[in-house]
Amino acid sequence: MGTLTTLFLLSIIETLTTYKNILIVVGAGLSVLIPAFVRSKFFSDLVKGIFDGIFIFREKRKNKKVDVVETNNRNITISIADITNHEIFNYLEFWLYTRIPDITLITQYRTVVFRKYVFILFKEYKEVLTTLLMKQEFTHVEKSQLKSILYTTLINIHKSADAQMKISGIPDVIVAKMTLALKDRMHLALDLINSINESAFYDSDNNLLKVYSYLNIIHSILDNILSNIEPVCNSINGELSGLMMDGFIEPPSKHKS
Repeated sequence: MGTLTTLFLLSIIETLTTYKNILIVVGAGLSVLIPAFVRSKFFSDLVKGIFDGIFIFREKRKNKKVDVVETNNRNITISIADITNHEIFNYLEFWLYTRIPDITLITQYRTVVFRKYVFILFKEYKEVLTTLLMKQEFTHVEKSQLKSILYTTLINIHKSADAQMKISGIPDVIVAKMTLALKDRMHLALDLINSINESAFYDSDNNLLKVYSYLNIIHSILDNILSNIEPVCNSINGELSGLMMDGFIEPPSKHKS
């Protein structure tokens, strides 16, 4: 499967003119499909997460008139309002203030600690992404600059959140194990971001289509963070014994990690 196969698949995508949001995500997946699948068993999960965000957006925007910019794809349009109203912000708000308090794990201590972990990380995502869209530094920049902005934004979110977790007393073992659990997904996300950035398929005025697709990828990362909480929590044995947070003490473990 080489260039001819990829071109054939892309030609099929071009015919799906009534499904602009499907085009947004499929184009990104196709350009890295083969190498990403070989490297990571999580590829199918990532694509599913992106598709979920896209379909929510499609339903909300159906039959709605907006001022848009044209892309190199005749039937794909995107506006700044599509980006600032991206579903990811509702998702973050919902988890920060509604769902995180409902997270329940095997001990009270772990429940408190992992709730705090998710809150710090999701709050950082919300604040940094909001700032990114407010400043709009991604407009009128070349590919190399855009890649740097998108990469740096994602990496710095986690660096800043990790520093805040340390100050908040979240044990290093939790941060380290979550980072390890997310490693493959983060690498794949960076591959997809690079693919979107380099592909003429996503060229548009002010890079709006690329940034919208970037937010779809971030949405899938957030899903992956949540899906790893319980497995990571259950994989930790003796390292947390005797630690305390918010008045809750982790009981002794019968096993050592």
